[in-house]
Amino acid sequence: MRAAAVTAVGKLTGADAQARLVRALSDPNAGVRMDAAFWLGQPAFASAAAALGGTLAGDPDIDVRVAAAQALSRLGTAAARLQLRRGAKDADARVRRWAK
Repeated sequence: MRAAAVTAVGKLTGADAQARLVRALSDPNAGVRMDAAFWLGQPAFASAAAALGGTLAGDPDIDVRVAAAQALSRLGTAAARLQLRRGAKDADARVRRWAK
């Protein structure tokens, strides 16, 4: 149910949608966090790069960290590239690959 809500919010734009997606990065369910990271990779949410960087650096789930790195890669902004550096030393090769 929460994953469906994240998808619905991700199709919106604006500060409220971004704030909800950023909060979803802290959800106890890894699938919800992955979905939130995916949707935050849209250009409309470019200012969420720092939140995605925090997820990339600190989420315990490898797949969530990969999703955050992919989202930052899609954003392609200077702020996103700066956050991607956090994943360059990740223990998992998939995260490191996306963080390049």
